[in-house]
Amino acid sequence: MSPRKPIEKSTVNKADPTKGSGMDRNRHLEDARHHPLDHPLPHPPHKPIKKPPLPKKHTPHSRPHEEELGPHTNKPGPIKPAPKLTRAGRKVP
Repeated sequence: MSPRKPIEKSTVNKADPTKGSGMDRNRHLEDARHHPLDHPLPHPPHKPIKKPPLPKKHTPHSRPHEEELGPHTNKPGPIKPAPKLTRAGRKVP
């Protein structure tokens, strides 16, 4: 087996020492120095939209002007089953 070679952790952000930094990077840094407001960092401050206050909550047994309802006066009656029909068409209770 061949011996393991040590691998550098990251070479992404390191510039090659023989070449130096790129001309494009230098131009970008110079633009950022001369025009600092072209690139606000990181974002402009967030300004939330002001919403109107929510209405007061009410219960089903109170009117919007908070008048209490009394007991129900029209109570439902007993459920009557439908009459059954015979073959002749007569209703049987």
